[in-house]
Amino acid sequence: MHPYKTRRYLQRELLATSGNVDSSTVRRRLIEAGRLTRKPIKKQLLTPAMKKKRLHWTRKYLSGTAQDWKKVLFSDETHFYAQGFRPRCVRRNGGEPIRKQHLIQTVKHHQKQMFWVILLLGDLAA
Repeated sequence: MHPYKTRRYLQRELLATSGNVDSSTVRRRLIEAGRLTRKPIKKQLLTPAMKKKRLHWTRKYLSGTAQDWKKVLFSDETHFYAQGFRPRCVRRNGGEPIRKQHLIQTVKHHQKQMFWVILLLGDLAA
């Protein structure tokens, strides 16, 4: 089953082949099968050239000894947003008026903090 097919789309497919199927039945069967709705995971786009470089680097340093790796620094950085978690989905019935609980107030420019870390196996003095 294609992961982006919606419950309504699946219902339409079943109606064409199996007759009358309610969308709530489709929903229950999807839940029973463990096919829950989730947000897609975001991953960096890797071009074929980037993949080739990563594979080359891995093969080059795969045979490194523990002593070799003690001379290597790894660093990374990330951003955290100060406003915290906000739900991405709101459930309401079609035609239901929009109420305060259906809204999420946001700021135009989110405050964020950047963190940077270095990982080192060995000793800096070595």
